[in-house]
Amino acid sequence: MPLYPPDLGTGADGEYHPLANGSLGDGTYNYTSVTIPAGVTITFSNVVIKSQGTVTIAGTFSGDSGGSAGGAAQCAYQGSGSNGSGTGYGGGGSGARRDHCTASAGGGAGYGVAGSAGQAGAGWCATAGTAGISYGDTQISSLELGSGGGGGGQQGEPNRCGGAGGYGGGAIKISATDILISGGIYTRGGAGGAGGYAAGGGGSGGTIWVRANTITATGGSVLSTAGAGGGNTISGGAGGVGRIRADYITLVDGTISPAIGYTDTSDYAPGGENVIFFGMNT
Repeated sequence: MPLYPPDLGTGADGEYHPLANGSLGDGTYNYTSVTIPAGVTITFSNVVIKSQGTVTIAGTFSGDSGGSAGGAAQCAYQGSGSNGSGTGYGGGGSGARRDHCTASAGGGAGYGVAGSAGQAGAGWCATAGTAGISYGDTQISSLELGSGGGGGGQQGEPNRCGGAGGYGGGAIKISATDILISGGIYTRGGAGGAGGYAAGGGGSGGTIWVRANTITATGGSVLSTAGAGGGNTISGGAGGVGRIRADYITLVDGTISPAIGYTDTSDYAPGGENVIFFGMNT
């Protein structure tokens, strides 16, 4: 039973079949078909891809760290780490204060779930970077980017810069007649930097929305996982996972993380069924 009504674009951009690594700028693309060969990686930040034919991904569509920026590394003497950017940004950790306290780590960014707070340094004036909030919704009403983790504070000694926060993951929506994934679609958050003492927080995962009659991910991966907090004497908070939505008649699972948060079959023709063949969904 075919998708109804169709949302497959105009095909005005023709066939997309890159033979070497490349990138897609932000925006909407209208293809007749898409083939990403094995060994080829196409990077993006925020894209919508519509295909009147099959989308075959044997290589990689990567929006890893393609979202909002993390807080910058802090090297100013006893400076506090800067906040990440984006709706669910992680907070920056405090810098050292003479002999009163040591530097604190940046907080992890949130999106699909909240991030985790950074580790506080020692002393009464040490303030850990705050955890980023959850935002958006499971239906993915808007194609949200992942948010950036907070930076760690400077320790007040040479070569003790605060670690940078990880970037959030990018966002992608793919609509096609069928989608075959033996490679990967990724919008993973970036890890926080270790720094010289107090680390940065991880970025949150971004968004993946796939829509087709049949989505087959056997041997492939669809990942919007969180960035880890940076590790050091004072460790950064972990980011939160992103969001994944899949609209389909038949889904043959591969490795999908986080789990699909929402599925809508209301756009399918009457009598269409939603059939899932589970492989590994973690």
